[in-house]
Amino acid sequence: MRLETVRHALAQQLRSHDTHHTFLAGRDRHAALAFLNRRGPDGCQARSAVTAAMIAEAQRGEGSTWSALLMLAYFPGLLRIRATMKPSAGLRCDELNALLIECFLETVSTLPLATQGRL
Repeated sequence: MRLETVRHALAQQLRSHDTHHTFLAGRDRHAALAFLNRRGPDGCQARSAVTAAMIAEAQRGEGSTWSALLMLAYFPGLLRIRATMKPSAGLRCDELNALLIECFLETVSTLPLATQGRL
């Protein structure tokens, strides 16, 4: 599994009709997500609030839309991390790609937003 193939599949998934409704429902729960529809300068605090809202929605576990959005948002960083991972101990490139994705999604699902309230 190539990471570019994963990125393409995630982008395709987000083009569905259900994604729009999922986004609107999440935006109703998190005012920070309205930021995604605005243009203009943004600060670190606004980006952090958007990320926290996306993580909170992903943790709700209602579909994969928010996890897919987070994967796409952090894809450049994930590629940089993957570039530092060298095949070893019998792990092939495909297995390292899968491990990276699994670790990212597990981290998203376990971040303690409920107790700390922000990133």
